[in-house]
Amino acid sequence: MRRRAFWIDLCLILVGFIGISGCDKDVVVWLPDSSGFVFIDKRTKEGSGGRLIHFDLKKNATRIVYENAQLSCLMPAISPDGKIIALARLEKTTVAGSRTVAMKLQVVLIDFNGREVKKSIVRDEVQVLDEAATESNTRLSRANLYWGGHPDRLVFSLGDEQSFDKVRAWIYDRVDDSWIAVEGLPVSTYSDLRSIPNGSPINTATEKGFFVALTPLSRADGDPLNERGALVDWDGWVHKFNSEKPIPILRDDDEAIGVVKEGSVYKLMSGQTLLTLDTDSMKAFETRHATKQKRPVEGKALWWHEFPKTGAYLVHLKNGIEGGIEIQIPSKRMQRSLIAKGEFTDLSGVASPDGQRIAVWGKHPGEKEVFDPKTGKSKPRVPPIPSKNLIYVFNSSGNIEATIHPQD
Repeated sequence: MRRRAFWIDLCLILVGFIGISGCDKDVVVWLPDSSGFVFIDKRTKEGSGGRLIHFDLKKNATRIVYENAQLSCLMPAISPDGKIIALARLEKTTVAGSRTVAMKLQVVLIDFNGREVKKSIVRDEVQVLDEAATESNTRLSRANLYWGGHPDRLVFSLGDEQSFDKVRAWIYDRVDDSWIAVEGLPVSTYSDLRSIPNGSPINTATEKGFFVALTPLSRADGDPLNERGALVDWDGWVHKFNSEKPIPILRDDDEAIGVVKEGSVYKLMSGQTLLTLDTDSMKAFETRHATKQKRPVEGKALWWHEFPKTGAYLVHLKNGIEGGIEIQIPSKRMQRSLIAKGEFTDLSGVASPDGQRIAVWGKHPGEKEVFDPKTGKSKPRVPPIPSKNLIYVFNSSGNIEATIHPQD
């Protein structure tokens, strides 16, 4: 089982947004004014990365903003003023027998009419694989973008979680058309979007900079990742947190995370641990078993979102690899099922910046065949289970305000 990352979940709140995520997860990106969101619709020609869709909450309608076969990520970024959308392109070239991968990074900026405002200069980089490549090819690879805290600088990071390269992120300046290499990986790119407190997994950036996880260049077999959190400012300087003892970012025994922001201080809460991070003094404190009885929601939650001033929580409950969605009002001991457990095998949620709504993306691959223990082979399932791919927009009452049907 993959270890849960505290640090990663911290960054899920830094814009008032809830994952993340690596870029292989389907998520939406809300506009700063909560008027709607954009997402990548992936059904296009073979080899394409998809088309950009805008959903207008007031009109309850979607439209295609941009269609381009050379996109690399499933999660675009929106400028702090809500006027420009950034898309990533990451091209990787491997040569059989070599551990070195040649990479080309580029950012494409467009407006909401689909007009290309700017294409960045191409940044050439290299990545070192653990083992030599078995074949030669050139392909588009996943990349993540984060924009917030600085009007002209955004973060470009690799979507490959298995890489142990020291540099896995870059700051791009759209005014100077320049790049700055950054040590570490922006933490929300590690998130599987399952631990999501009050906010959204789209942006790890603050006015001071953005958060990264520092990882070793290699690890011994069987040893856990030895990660430490840091703050990177907009000039690329890494600022490490101070603590009396090393604070592990990864924990095996914690589940859902809640976050409280008090000025420059961020307090991360799980079922077992309270982690306090002060971005002014750069001090960090960990208290084990301090919050075991303080979780605001009931049940085994993978993530939850609190609707402001309502006492209501939207909760993703854990059930093996599957899960369901409930709305809970703990103060009144009330709860209601919104999505039944098992209806989807994959659920991710992103709250609007104002916290009044949350977009939940649910997917189920369907099932056309089942294993026959008598023959040891697969046989047709009767009746087959159709695949499902839906985005629901829930309000604080638990009502569905919109249902969107993305294409696979």
